[in-house]
Amino acid sequence: MREGVGVDHRPRPQWTRKERVPTLAVLPSRGAARAGVLAAATALFAVAPAVPASAHVTVSPTAVSKEGVSRLTFQVPNESPTAGTVSVRLTLPLDTPVTFAMPAAKPGWTTAIGEEDLDKPLDIDGYEVTKTVHTVTWTATPGTRLEPSTFTLFEVLLGELPQNTDKILLPVTQTYDDGKVVDWADPPLPNGDEPNSPAPVLTLTDGGAEHDAHAAPAAQQTTAGTPWLAVSALVVGALALGLSIGNLLARRRKSA
Repeated sequence: MREGVGVDHRPRPQWTRKERVPTLAVLPSRGAARAGVLAAATALFAVAPAVPASAHVTVSPTAVSKEGVSRLTFQVPNESPTAGTVSVRLTLPLDTPVTFAMPAAKPGWTTAIGEEDLDKPLDIDGYEVTKTVHTVTWTATPGTRLEPSTFTLFEVLLGELPQNTDKILLPVTQTYDDGKVVDWADPPLPNGDEPNSPAPVLTLTDGGAEHDAHAAPAAQQTTAGTPWLAVSALVVGALALGLSIGNLLARRRKSA
């Protein structure tokens, strides 16, 4: 041994096989992992934006072009704590006629279009139009209803939209299976306040439609409040991750 070189006589740590086991081996069991994922999911729902106590029927988009055919989506909430919605009727104005309507097919619901004769025929692209669409009705088949505290979406193609106005009211009548009827038909108040049962308002523009009949399809039914759609996707991802971790732990415990 060379002089001047010190020797460290401190005792060295005695590592055992158990102490060298990778950290992953001491992770919680599959049941604990799943419990953790469920806790994370609960936290996601807890921090999600709260759903308003009183939702309204709304239309999306809120502005479309007067030209061509537009695809509209109506979001209808079920505000009853016990009864289910079994009928939804959209009423189109007769003083500003809409000559074409095609409701989207919806599982568990039938559709019907009601027409009215025009007092004065319209000329649209060289064709004489003598009737206008007045109502579009979705009716639940037996055994189907919009459940309490949920909402669903009803879609319809409309065209050609009125040329002589920049806004139209689109009243919606909602019927429950306990006989209650709610008319979402109130126009906006002059002072800007919201009425008790506001009707959806559609703004009509002269430019090209940004949202038309080729828009992406929307989800059909979920719990009330649009933010829940994104939260649900996060929760599903978290659950899938939890199951993957649980399977990995199970395999490692078997091979240990």
